[in-house]
Amino acid sequence: MAIFFVNQKNTYKQERAGSYLWSPKFNKNGTNNSSYKLMKEVKKGDFIIHNAGCKITAISRVKEDCKSENKPNSLNDEENRWENDGWKVNTEYYDLSSPLSISDLKDWTKDHPQEGGAFMTKEGKSLGNPKQGYLFKLTDEQADYILRSLLRGGENEEVREIIESALSQLH
Repeated sequence: MAIFFVNQKNTYKQERAGSYLWSPKFNKNGTNNSSYKLMKEVKKGDFIIHNAGCKITAISRVKEDCKSENKPNSLNDEENRWENDGWKVNTEYYDLSSPLSISDLKDWTKDHPQEGGAFMTKEGKSLGNPKQGYLFKLTDEQADYILRSLLRGGENEEVREIIESALSQLH
């Protein structure tokens, strides 16, 4: 099982309502984008942590492997930012009763730089903010810290069990 971190600032409402993640396969100019390309690695049983508006607002379990699929009609793209050809992952979302502010993670992420993780680093030091992009694979250390932070938020029994299940699969 892998744990991913998704930034859904402009697409959260539509993706949440449709229980999916979707990204184009390429940038508008036709070049590769590593956070879009990573979608192909998402598999059934993986776990997603959803960041929307600088808050972790939901978690989800992946229901089936990523597949090639055109942009959903429900996805708001009035600015026509994306090509139609994309990757889609169907998930089961669970809303957090106590969303976690990204700023609450900054001290820890600054003290625990993780190359290749979801948070920005510069010259081996963490800057504490999420990287720009859509999807990132969390390191086990990042996933463990974030999931344990979510448990401190007083979540309902169902959400707690899902988080605890993800934690048990990390170790």
